[in-house]
Amino acid sequence: MTRAVKLLYLLLSGLMISVACWQCYQMTHDLQWTLDSDFCREMSYVWATLSGHFGQDPSYAGEYMWYNPLLFSLEALIVRTTGLSVNAVGIQMGPFLNLLAPMAFLFMAWRLFGKEVALGALLSFLFLSTGELPGCVSATLSPWLFPVTFNQFIFYLNFVLCYVAFKRQKIGWFLLLGLSIGINFLGHTAPALMMILIMVMVQCDKIIKALKDKQPYLLKRYLAQSSVTFVAFLIASLPLLYVIVGKYHLNFKNRFPFEFVDGIFIAHNLLQLIEANLSFSLIVAFAGIYWFRKNVKDDLLRKLVIYWFVMCVVMYVYSTLVSSLDLHFNIHLPGTVPSFHYFFYLKALQSLFFGFGLVGIWTWIGIWFKPKIESNSRSGIIWMMSSIQLALIVALIAALYFPIYTKRFDFVNIREQSLKRASEHDRIDMYEYIVKNIPYEKVILSEDGESSVFLVLPTARKMVSSSIQYSNPYLNFEEREYDRLHMLAFLRDGQPAAAKDLFKRYNASLVLLSNKSLDKYKNLESLCGPAIYSNRQYSLIPVIK
Repeated sequence: MTRAVKLLYLLLSGLMISVACWQCYQMTHDLQWTLDSDFCREMSYVWATLSGHFGQDPSYAGEYMWYNPLLFSLEALIVRTTGLSVNAVGIQMGPFLNLLAPMAFLFMAWRLFGKEVALGALLSFLFLSTGELPGCVSATLSPWLFPVTFNQFIFYLNFVLCYVAFKRQKIGWFLLLGLSIGINFLGHTAPALMMILIMVMVQCDKIIKALKDKQPYLLKRYLAQSSVTFVAFLIASLPLLYVIVGKYHLNFKNRFPFEFVDGIFIAHNLLQLIEANLSFSLIVAFAGIYWFRKNVKDDLLRKLVIYWFVMCVVMYVYSTLVSSLDLHFNIHLPGTVPSFHYFFYLKALQSLFFGFGLVGIWTWIGIWFKPKIESNSRSGIIWMMSSIQLALIVALIAALYFPIYTKRFDFVNIREQSLKRASEHDRIDMYEYIVKNIPYEKVILSEDGESSVFLVLPTARKMVSSSIQYSNPYLNFEEREYDRLHMLAFLRDGQPAAAKDLFKRYNASLVLLSNKSLDKYKNLESLCGPAIYSNRQYSLIPVIK
């Protein structure tokens, strides 16, 4: 009977994941483009990798890769093996690659907390906790292939690895944990940093206790474990650490990429953030916190979950503080990633506590309605029947909520925006011309941020200056942007005259202009020849003098 119940839970979990995946597939299967500019950055790195230039900055000549390479390397592999276009892979593979997230989340919850909690947590993860928030800021199965939505699965696996390593105290598990955290860092900074901090907190507890109890042999063991984990992390994360530490020495000159904040995540919009997260699932999650504290007796497991919560809150507040102090007081604290990446994992924790809350509420209902029975066999039958009933309750909630789920912002709004992008034929036409006809190393002077992000950036052709959000954080953005504006000013009216030398300095060989602004560039012929390609909206003009 117990095996049958487990099978029921597995089947229901698989069914919920499959239904959610199908909904996500419906949103992306016929798309080629999306409005979100993050996909342009991913495309740029994919093109650079396919062109044999892995490790280089796809936007700036002579510079190095600064972004986490795991996802775009996987996308490049898919493009190479399937023959699909770069833009199609970035859009259409989302539901399938992101599928690793709910599977890993389910495994974590089931392995550490049991099937009942896992099933309830999965219900919240897929359908309930995210609400109207986009999938890129809240842990769920999203149709859109953002690095944060894809790489979350490694964090959940690392959480299990961390528990097993500390529980079994074998050096091999710490070696594996270090390698896995390093791989996670190659995918995304936030989950790797949080796992490092969680591990440090647990290990510090053990080291302090060993010092107090005067047990030097334990202290040596803990230090050895930490050293092995650290070395393994360095080895696994070397492709990125070599660049950002070895080449750029972590010397941030453009802080915007990790200070970016928008919408309800701006500090003064705290009440809107709270309002957006008030829901039935949050209430159940709060009940789950009580049930967790009362019923999880494993001290290590309790610490790991508590530290998960603490690190999310601390890093979210700190990242918000970094951005606010920089903006309002010109105080530059060390930064990591935008704050919503840590909020993302708070939502995953909400789903986990929802699982505890659902089990707790169902247990309290059972206690209220069922008399206590002393017979162990009879109690076992009631427990199994309660597990089946809980599974049916989960299935009922999922079925009732599904029509609401399909109307989420992630599905309706972003799909509509993506269809709008696909209708911009001149923009896509110019992108395709550049990819097919302009050599990889050519430098293009873009007229504005819109054309740089949605035209030049995804081609991986070089630029004088990219958008500040996607500009190399280890280079001086203001200097490059200043030069770009002066180069355009020279093409308009010949001033400043010194800007002519900037074309040679940046080796700019092409200028991308909108047709409606061509008349403004009175001095264009002093440096440029006739357009090599034009459509109704854009012209690509060579620099020949």
